[in-house]
Amino acid sequence: MPITEAITFECSDVVAKCIIDAQTTGRVLRVVDVDGLALLGLVITHGSFETGGAGIRITASTVTLTSCKIASNVVWGAYDGGGMFIEGSSSVTIAKSSIKNNMCGKLGGGIALSTSGTVSVYTTSFLSNSAEMALDIASTMPSDGSADGSTWTIRSSAADNQWLSVTYGGGLFVAVSASGTGNRVMTSTDGSTWTPRSSTADNAWSSVTYGGGLFVAVSYSGSGNRVMTSTNGITWSLQASAADNDWLSVTYGGGLFVAVSSTGSGNRVMTSTDGITWIIRASAADNSWRSVTYGGGLFVAVSYSGSGNRVMTSTDGFTWSLQSSASDNSWRSVTYGGGLFVAVSNTGTGNRVMTSTDGSTWTSRASAADNEWRSVTYGERLFVAVSSTGSGNRVMTSTDGSTWTLQSSAADNSWWSVTYGGGLLVAVSYSGTGNRVMTSQLLGAGTVTIFSSGTCPADGSSLLQGSSLSTFGEISYESSNHSYFCACPLGTYRPSTEAICMPCIAGTYADGHDSVECSMCGAGTFSPTEGATTESTCQGEFFGWKNG
Repeated sequence: MPITEAITFECSDVVAKCIIDAQTTGRVLRVVDVDGLALLGLVITHGSFETGGAGIRITASTVTLTSCKIASNVVWGAYDGGGMFIEGSSSVTIAKSSIKNNMCGKLGGGIALSTSGTVSVYTTSFLSNSAEMALDIASTMPSDGSADGSTWTIRSSAADNQWLSVTYGGGLFVAVSASGTGNRVMTSTDGSTWTPRSSTADNAWSSVTYGGGLFVAVSYSGSGNRVMTSTNGITWSLQASAADNDWLSVTYGGGLFVAVSSTGSGNRVMTSTDGITWIIRASAADNSWRSVTYGGGLFVAVSYSGSGNRVMTSTDGFTWSLQSSASDNSWRSVTYGGGLFVAVSNTGTGNRVMTSTDGSTWTSRASAADNEWRSVTYGERLFVAVSSTGSGNRVMTSTDGSTWTLQSSAADNSWWSVTYGGGLLVAVSYSGTGNRVMTSQLLGAGTVTIFSSGTCPADGSSLLQGSSLSTFGEISYESSNHSYFCACPLGTYRPSTEAICMPCIAGTYADGHDSVECSMCGAGTFSPTEGATTESTCQGEFFGWKNG
């Protein structure tokens, strides 16, 4: 079951719990790009899947699981994370839950964290999980991934079109091309398998972006129809462009779509709040504007023509100011990340990168090679650029935008665009035979923290049973006290196989701490609500029901 929106999924029956049972027919839950998902009192069970996370797979999301049970899920392939697999800068908190009887073929029978992100585990038990290594928790990397963008894998494109741009949004990669017949769009949920989609017109689609739940692409050919939009990346609608300029780049920020062009007279910018109605804006100069991005409240565009003024900036997308570029290179792409704007070019000698913290003052940086760098993106605290030239080295990476390292490309194709999403780098190419996509699983320093001491929770839940946890990778403990149990409050009990205290059901009570079961009310009496704390709460017949 896919979850793509921030919701609170709460089970009202905290005793019997709410069970989501896949009955071994597939994965139970899939969470992608969700900020603020809360799961309370769920049983996630009997998932069966080839790849990681048979119970739940979480990608680039913020998720809290409270009083949940992840049990009896099986990854039957040689992959990590039987019960739960976490990737793509996710932040996951697990509290008062149990992870039990899950299994996988590699690392982390209970939980595996495969990319940068954080997992915080509170008051949770791990029981009878199994794996080749690290039965309970693993912080690791998949075999086709790297922490530095150095490992790339060729993927089959949906067609051998001239793919010029790729973006990510809503759990989907979308690429657009300048060639092909009715199939100038392709989409993928995982970067590996691509599906051709019908473009609304066979325009030369040069750029695509995602924002506000909408994909928007722009073109440098067509008559009055150089924009197309889609809510799902599959079905596209043509929109009227503000002018028939050569629109080469589009971005989204601050609730606004902004596109820039290389042609036109004083009108080389257009903006839209909805992707449908576009308004011409005056460009700061009639340069050949090639790329635009948004970050830190600022739109920044770069150009491959002009004299010392190949950058323009705007705070609102309407009014633009020229800025001095670090050099008069042919600047092809600009991105923003970690408080820094980074631009790359396809000309220049040893200086094909420039950086700026404010969009106004730019500094030349040494490129890793004088390749024709076509695109740059940012993800997992890493800048990544791709080029259309070079011998086996058409990728370069940098953690700070200043020092760059060459990486081996998967093929010497004309790589034209690169993007990041869901823990994955995806690049598309202008050339190649059946191999115009390459991907790299981008991994940072993931953190798993086991919190196992401190003040007892108000509900008396036990603290982590962690003294014998089987782990792998960077697992840290808040203290050495891994097996302490808090007392259960009155009216609750702790089954011997659980780590959490559970309320006594109606008709029963618990008048002592650390009860392992609840006592039945006496003959002819009944406790009308759950969580009864004394026998005195047992009353006479209750709506016709009584014990005995």
